[in-house]
Amino acid sequence: MKKLLVILTTATIAVSVNAQVFLGGSLGFNYQTSNSVKNPAAEAVGSGFTTKSNTTRLTFTPTIGYDINDKWSVGLDLNLIWNKNIGETAQSGALESIKNTAETFGWGIRPFVRYTIFKIKKFGLDAKLDGGFSNNREISNARKDSVTINYLKYGVLLSPILTFDINEHFSLESALGIAGIGWEGYKNTAENYSDYDSMTENDFIFGLNNQTVISFGCIYKF
Repeated sequence: MKKLLVILTTATIAVSVNAQVFLGGSLGFNYQTSNSVKNPAAEAVGSGFTTKSNTTRLTFTPTIGYDINDKWSVGLDLNLIWNKNIGETAQSGALESIKNTAETFGWGIRPFVRYTIFKIKKFGLDAKLDGGFSNNREISNARKDSVTINYLKYGVLLSPILTFDINEHFSLESALGIAGIGWEGYKNTAENYSDYDSMTENDFIFGLNNQTVISFGCIYKF
């Protein structure tokens, strides 16, 4: 038993000595616009409609972690999310179109593990596996009265990260969410709309479902 304690203590000290604490953060941005295709047959009987919308998404992710060795690191991300969607629906024969906006604020916690696939001089490629949950709150005026919807999201994601070392302490990085692959589930409920049906879904995702397709950040190692 004493030998086991000595071995564990020695291993812990060795890991602590080799570990390097780092702090950082990243900023992600995505803008998406869409228009529906008109249906001539439906428009002929006055039931056709057209829709258009644009969505702006901004994320900020502070990070803390440490390098266990030259290949492996672990840490924790705090995700701060802002999302705004502006939409407009035009009904055939209607005097005016219906406009609506939905604004979302959210936060999430995601522990992660990273592995350095290769490093060529100052350039490198990492694989990052993270998982956790987020709590998003959406306020929408799509109906006559505003509706507040709460989303509880959870899941895991594997994504590549490009890195560039400025010096031994400071490095830049870009997470390629567009190449991410993982699984996500969510449950949503409405606070002030009795006719709203709560939903629970589980999805296989690729590229974060066109949300934050790419983000840029920096890391400082002590």
